[in-house]
Amino acid sequence: MGLALARAAKAKGIAGRELARGLGWSDSKISRIFNANRGATIPDVAALCALCGIKGPKTPSCST
Repeated sequence: MGLALARAAKAKGIAGRELARGLGWSDSKISRIFNANRGATIPDVAALCALCGIKGPKTPSCST
């Protein structure tokens, strides 16, 4: 999941630091989610997807 979110951010040209600022999170939270060192809640994933412009069927599934 973290890798898919990191790739989505990279594809949109959004750096982890920008995501953190946009979501009011720490840089380390973004890094830990991207590197699978921290679990991501459904609201976390939804917020990341929204900021990266991912909608509908392209939204990463929590079941994978």
